[in-house]
Amino acid sequence: MASGVFNIAKGNESLSWTGDTIRILLVKPAYTFDPDPDTISGITGLNELTDASYTGQGASGRLTLAGKTRTVNDTDNRVEYDATSPTWTALNNETVHGGIIFKFVTDDTDSVPLAYCELTADQVTNGGDFTFDFGATGVFTAS
Repeated sequence: MASGVFNIAKGNESLSWTGDTIRILLVKPAYTFDPDPDTISGITGLNELTDASYTGQGASGRLTLAGKTRTVNDTDNRVEYDATSPTWTALNNETVHGGIIFKFVTDDTDSVPLAYCELTADQVTNGGDFTFDFGATGVFTAS
C-alpha cells in the first residue's frame, strides 16, 4: 500500500485537524502518491474521479470530513488522526483507488494536501452508495 503523509503536512503548526475544513477527494488507479506537492493544484497526475455522480466541493464530490479527532498515542509514539468514514450517494461508473485528505481553503491553488489513503483493493462503483472506510487505524498517523 502506498499511503503516506505529504511533506507540507509534517509539523505544520498552521494546520488544525479539528478546526480547519478537511476534505477528501477520490482518485483512480492511475494516481501515484508523491509526498512533495504543497497544494492540490501542484499534484501532477491527480486522476480524480470524473463521473457526473461525483461533482463539486463538499457536495457529491469532495466531501468534508466529520467527527474528526486527534489523539496523542504515547504507547506507540505517534499522533492518530481520525474521522467518520465518508459516504457518497449513488456513485457510479468509476474505480476508486484511494483518497487524498486535504485542508480546503478557497480552491485547489491554496488547498493543502495532508495525506493519501490507498484502499487495500480498487473498488468499482455501480450507482450505489460508496463508503471510504478509514478502518481501525484511522485516517492517518504521524510519528
